[in-house]
Amino acid sequence: MKLYSDEELAEILDQEIFHLISEVADHMKLECYVVGGYVRDIFLERPSDDIDVVVVGSGIEVAQALKKKLGRKAHLSVFRNFGTAQVKIAPSNLPPLGEAKNGSFESIVASVTNRYMSSDPHEYGLLKEFAKEHRKYQTEAESILWNALRGKQLGAKFRRQHAIGDFIVDFACLSHSLVIEVDGKYHFSPDQQKADELRTKILKDLGFVELRFTNEEIIADIDHVLAVIKRYVASPNGGRSEGALEVEFVGARKESYSHDSRKPIVEDGTLEDDQNRRDFTINAMAICLNKARFGELVDPFNGLADLEDGIIATPLDPEITFSDDPLRMLRCIRFATQLNFQIEDETFRALERMADRIKIISAERIGVEMNKIMMAQHPSIGLEYLQRSGLLQIILPELAALDIVEKKNGRAHKNNFYHTLEVLENVVKAPSNLPPLGEAFDTSEQRRLEGSMEIGQDAPKASPNGGRLEGSIESGQDAPKASPNGGRLEGASLWLRWAALLHDVGKTKTKRWDPAIGWTFHNHNFVGAKMVPQIFRRMALPLDAKMKYVQKLVDLHMRPIAIADEEVTDSAVRRLLNDAGEDIDDLMILCEADITSKNEVRKKIFLENFRMVREKLADLKEKDYKRLLQPVIDGNEIMELFHLQPSREVGILKQTLKDAVLDNKVPNEREPLMELLMEKAKKMGLV
Repeated sequence: MKLYSDEELAEILDQEIFHLISEVADHMKLECYVVGGYVRDIFLERPSDDIDVVVVGSGIEVAQALKKKLGRKAHLSVFRNFGTAQVKIAPSNLPPLGEAKNGSFESIVASVTNRYMSSDPHEYGLLKEFAKEHRKYQTEAESILWNALRGKQLGAKFRRQHAIGDFIVDFACLSHSLVIEVDGKYHFSPDQQKADELRTKILKDLGFVELRFTNEEIIADIDHVLAVIKRYVASPNGGRSEGALEVEFVGARKESYSHDSRKPIVEDGTLEDDQNRRDFTINAMAICLNKARFGELVDPFNGLADLEDGIIATPLDPEITFSDDPLRMLRCIRFATQLNFQIEDETFRALERMADRIKIISAERIGVEMNKIMMAQHPSIGLEYLQRSGLLQIILPELAALDIVEKKNGRAHKNNFYHTLEVLENVVKAPSNLPPLGEAFDTSEQRRLEGSMEIGQDAPKASPNGGRLEGSIESGQDAPKASPNGGRLEGASLWLRWAALLHDVGKTKTKRWDPAIGWTFHNHNFVGAKMVPQIFRRMALPLDAKMKYVQKLVDLHMRPIAIADEEVTDSAVRRLLNDAGEDIDDLMILCEADITSKNEVRKKIFLENFRMVREKLADLKEKDYKRLLQPVIDGNEIMELFHLQPSREVGILKQTLKDAVLDNKVPNEREPLMELLMEKAKKMGLV
């Protein structure tokens, strides 16, 4: 945080775009201000190129005049229903679309291709073949982004896993010389960052702009990611250079709301009216752009002081602010969480009083805010605010119900809500030093390279029989095959956090008092796993592989603890590895995070046993890879052999083979398995 005088603000805004807006507004004799997040981020010293401008008059007319002044360097979009306009501006020093600083786009591509074809055509051919093969194994984040880019949905053609120069880039828009990279956790290592910097420089020398997003950014807020990409695709220069700007214009207005809707009735207003309608004081600051007052801060609600003190407060009566637009209650908590600010006392009391109003907000909007809270550096801050305010009881009552300590005969159980927050924080700060499945375990600070799950491949479903594949007994249908690289959901941080948040939600329903041993929560993992789809459906969260991933981790989270509490046998670890599959690393992170005991001796024993489990997992993966696969005789062959339809009988026969393989009773080979199969079928009267 840094404070600036009006003179210093004028220097910060001493940029061509702000002077152009100033000239246009002065010529039209209209007051004009930059407002909101752009102003806030100046003081927080955070870069931003999303500029919001308020005009006391017609924002659309100012935007149109600015576009006329800029000519072909800008693109204008008018949204008359909302009274707003958007101007996308390319920096004046960039060449027109289709050209590059050092020659035409076509010549650049030709030079790249010729460099390979003249030096080592075989190497370039291998690179293209590798890129083609790699398209089959997209990460979750890459799949989400590709589904939004493909088919010219953004107005330009994108290619995925495309060879450019010495590199294979994740996504490329050749017509706009734009490269998009999706970064996993290993990109945070110092060595990889150096390699990435060199790669970016080489691509820039070839005339390409490179945009980088983390997996978490794409998963948590794909709309924001697409907005950034659109800015480059839509700009007249093709977006090939940093500095493209997006300016939103709106006329100053005042708003009023009906009780059952968050859609306002809008009227023309003054700057004061416009600042009154802002959500929080830190977002209500404005800086004048008119020449006579250029750089002058207008801060009627002391937003700068609140920013300095780390306070979230509303400009006017918070009860009115939250009643008008109840989504602001979640935004209030989200800002407090992301910025690590405190919510002002009266504002918080209004949250408590107005919590019920959140019911008129759509589940989709609530889910977006919840995901942003979950992806904060310390999500427990926001979750505690949600619980204390009463919002959590409405949004996620299953979690809120854990906030209780019951005592009987002098014996009490822990507060499982605050235990959950501790587990969540442990997951967030878990070091990324776990080896990929099948590599030797190393306790050094080596970062793990995460695998990926091929989109469309379902994770194993939770089941009451220790986490086996549900459906194998009932129908005989084959379980999903493992993907070649281990199949884990890369960038699953958001969903791993959700798994941590929901791992104990079944405890409320399973809590029992046993006079002999006290409070018990038997099978809370299984009950909690059954609750996950209901929660995701109600909150409009995805019901695809992400939900199944969370459901599986909730179901299995007690298994490693049970193993670690006893002798760590090959058989038990092998079953765990089979049931967890590609998500074994994330399951182990969750389970280790779940050890929150204040008994340091017991905690140390558990963590040491977990280390042994990890070593055995890696060892078994190395020695028993074939044995970990499904039996070589599958359900289809069983049905054909015994002339059966999908049925319980087929499932029993399949499970017999699987158990024999997992317990190492027979090798995973056709002849011994067929002998066992015929023996079991005979006992069942099928032959």
